[in-house]
Amino acid sequence: WRVAYLHLCGPDSTRNNTDWDDYHVVFVSNEGRCCPFYRQRALPNKPREYVCWDYHVFVIRSRVDEQNRKTIKTEVLDIDTWLPYSCPLEDYLDGSFPHANNSELDPKYLPFFRVVSARKYFKYFFSDRKHMFKNGKWSSPPPEYEPILNGLSFFVGTDGKDGNKDSNKTSNLEMYINIMSVDINGDADAEEERKGKVFS
Repeated sequence: WRVAYLHLCGPDSTRNNTDWDDYHVVFVSNEGRCCPFYRQRALPNKPREYVCWDYHVFVIRSRVDEQNRKTIKTEVLDIDTWLPYSCPLEDYLDGSFPHANNSELDPKYLPFFRVVSARKYFKYFFSDRKHMFKNGKWSSPPPEYEPILNGLSFFVGTDGKDGNKDSNKTSNLEMYINIMSVDINGDADAEEERKGKVFS
């Protein structure tokens, strides 16, 4: 969330003529909530070591290539990887998921990607981080910035009255990381457009 916010709302966003349509937020998970990632900073920088995340989030930015104006360049912005920041999408996928082309790998470990436009992400997403607090302690230190609660206005409404059955929730993270194979390449209906699209 912080990466997307800094690029789209930070002090450099106006100077750099940032276009919101260039940015998407990507949730990575799978049906088993066990997704191997290589080159993550949670472990030493060793290409053969991996960590299994129940989910992970990064930002992608797509814009016209300055050297070849006829092509679109897509980059990954992930502060949790040892790969470069920013990193070409193809390099990021190859470096983070080298096992994806292994025919002997159990398919249940392959990643699914839910891609949500930054505009919809900022409008609809909210989380108070309670999913990180279990048995009286944090599973890992929470970020220093305030919880992301901007999306609550969609559910509660500007007048403070409940506008949706989900308005009593303190997080809709589950809606984004609950990724099933049946969701792949499916078209979201009007009500669920906030969830983005899922790819494998």
